[in-house]
Amino acid sequence: MSANEYSVIVVTEEFLSGGTWSRNEYDNPEGPPLQFLQDNASNTTMFQNLSTVDCITAYQNSLVVGRRNILAVTTNRDAGKAMNNTVVRVMSSSPTDVLWDIDPLAWICDDIPGYNSSYLFNTGLKLCDANLVIKSASTWKISNQKIDYCLSEKVSEECKLQFSLNLMIVVISCNVVKMLCLFFTVWKQKQTLVTIGCIAALCITSILLDQGVQSLKQFGQPTSVGALWSMGFGAVNANAILFPGTRSRSTPATLLRSVLLGNLPQVILSFLYLMYNSLYTNMLLAHEWSQFAQVRKALRVTSPTGRQRSTYFLQLPYKYAIPLVISSGLMHWLVSQSIFLAHVTVLTNRGVEDPAADMTTCGYSCIAIIFVIIVGSLMVLAVIATGFRRLDPGIPLASSCSIAISAACHPPQDDVNAAILPVMWGAVEEKNEDVGHCTFTSMEVTPPVKGRLYAGLAGHTSGGKSTAVDLTECSNGGPSWV
Repeated sequence: MSANEYSVIVVTEEFLSGGTWSRNEYDNPEGPPLQFLQDNASNTTMFQNLSTVDCITAYQNSLVVGRRNILAVTTNRDAGKAMNNTVVRVMSSSPTDVLWDIDPLAWICDDIPGYNSSYLFNTGLKLCDANLVIKSASTWKISNQKIDYCLSEKVSEECKLQFSLNLMIVVISCNVVKMLCLFFTVWKQKQTLVTIGCIAALCITSILLDQGVQSLKQFGQPTSVGALWSMGFGAVNANAILFPGTRSRSTPATLLRSVLLGNLPQVILSFLYLMYNSLYTNMLLAHEWSQFAQVRKALRVTSPTGRQRSTYFLQLPYKYAIPLVISSGLMHWLVSQSIFLAHVTVLTNRGVEDPAADMTTCGYSCIAIIFVIIVGSLMVLAVIATGFRRLDPGIPLASSCSIAISAACHPPQDDVNAAILPVMWGAVEEKNEDVGHCTFTSMEVTPPVKGRLYAGLAGHTSGGKSTAVDLTECSNGGPSWV
C-alpha cells in the first residue's frame, strides 16, 4: 500500500483569498507547496471542506491514503496580523515518524496540556488519542488558534504490484515439492496418523492477542471491542505493527523476516488441519467398525471389486469433510488478516515517491485475532462434542491396530468370497466346540454370548488359552468415540 506524508498549515481566511505570507520562511522545495494550495483552495474538485470532527476523523489513522495536505482555517482575524502573515504555522506528518519515536498525530493534540509529541516505545509516553480530541472538537486549537474548519487536499490512491523474484522462486519450488508429495501419497495410499494440538494453538493465539492489547494500552490507545474494530479488520495501522522503530526500515533482511513471520501461522495451521483430520478419521474409523456388529455392509477399500465400497473422496464422510474444509479455509483467511506483511510506500507532501522512507514490517489486527480464537474454539468444542457420541455396542474396539483387525478377520473355510461381499461381525456356528468363534463373514452370525469363550481361529484355543469377550461395557450402549 502507499501512504502520504502531508503538511498541516494553519491559515487565516485571508490566505484563501490571496493574502500575503512569508515566502522566505515557507517557500522551499522541501516544504509544502503553499502557492499551489493557495491558488487552488477554492477548487472543490481538489479540496474538500471538512468540519473539525470530520477533519480529525479523516486523518486519525497515521497511514493516510486518498488525502494529503490540510489547510486548517481559523476565523480569528488577529492571528498572524502582527507579522502581516496569513500563515500562522506549518506542521508536518509522515508515516515514518514512528521510526524516529515521533507521534505522527502530534498536530491533532498540539494544544492538549501535558502532551509530548516525542515518545519512546519503552518509556510509556502516550500517543495522541484523536478520539478524545473529537469529543471537544468545537474548541479544538492548534498553536493556540481555534480551528473552525479544514480544507483537505484530495488525491487518488496509488497502489502497485510488488514481488520478489527470489521469494517467487522459493514459493514455486515448494509448490513443486508439494505436488510431488501429493502424487507420491496418492500412489502409495499411506495414511499418516497424528494427534491434535488445537488447544495449544488457541493458547498461543490468546497470548498474542494479550500482547497486542497491552502494546496498544502502552501507547494510550483504547482497547474496547469497538475501538479495535475501528482500527480495521486486517488493515495496516501504524499503532499495530510488530517491529516499531528503525527495525521497520525497508531492506532485503526486513522483507525476508516479515514474509517468514507473516506466513509462519499458515504453516502451523496446515499441520493442525492434518491433526484435526486425523482425529476425526480415527473416530469415524471406530464408528464404522462398530457398525459391523449391527448392520451387514460391504468393506470400504481403495480399489473396490465385487460389492466392495470405495474410500471417501475427502477421506471423511461429506457431512464431516465439507464443514471441516470450510472451517479450515475460514481459519486460514482469518489468520491472514490477523498477522500479515505490511510494505508501505511513502509519498511526500508533493506527491513524489520517497524510496528511502519505505517501511516493511508485519502488522496485526486484534479484532481478527479475536475471530480466530472464536472460530478455533468452536472447532475444538465440535471435536470434543463428537467424541462424546457413543459407539454401537457388540464388537470389541480395534482402532487402527492391525493385530486386533487381523484377529477379527478369519471367516469359515467355506466362506471364500467374504472379502468382496457384504459382511457382518459376530459369532458363527461351530459344531461340538466348547470355544466359539467370532469373525467378519458373509454368512449368518449371532451376537456373542456374554461369558462364553471365543477364539480368534475356529477350532483353535492357542495352547489351551482362549479369549473371553466381556460385553459389560457394550451393554451400556458402547464406549464413546474417544
